[in-house]
Amino acid sequence: MAAVELATGAWLLLALAAFLVGFAKTAIGGIAALAVVIFAAVLPARESTGVLLPLLLCGDLVAVSYYRRHADWATLLCLLPGVLPGLVLGAAFIAVVDNRVMVRSIGLACWSSPACTCGSDAPVVPAPCRSPPATRASWSRSWSAWPAGSPR
Repeated sequence: MAAVELATGAWLLLALAAFLVGFAKTAIGGIAALAVVIFAAVLPARESTGVLLPLLLCGDLVAVSYYRRHADWATLLCLLPGVLPGLVLGAAFIAVVDNRVMVRSIGLACWSSPACTCGSDAPVVPAPCRSPPATRASWSRSWSAWPAGSPR
């Protein structure tokens, strides 16, 4: 694979996008979508993903090391069963698709993500993951209330 030659303006856009990734880790999480779009516009789509993922992971490592005393480790461990297969499936997807499909996939993800969360004040982590209910009835109540964002 040949190296991509970038103009000064492209480097400045990538620096802005990297700043937005760091900013998203500390303040406004949704702004990372703009960074994804900038990376995909400046670099080929597959390569932009390959550059952006380590940048996001480094930001996560810095955040976890800084906030490790305040982290809810039980919740993080509860998320692993979904995250690990997602990483494997994502790597397999990137390995088999061409740049055109990758661009469309990034666009679909950027457009559908806000649509899925717009107007919802539901918790990021569902109640059964945060605190497993004692009975089946309380589990079904917590899951039925979760999409509506009502307090438990």
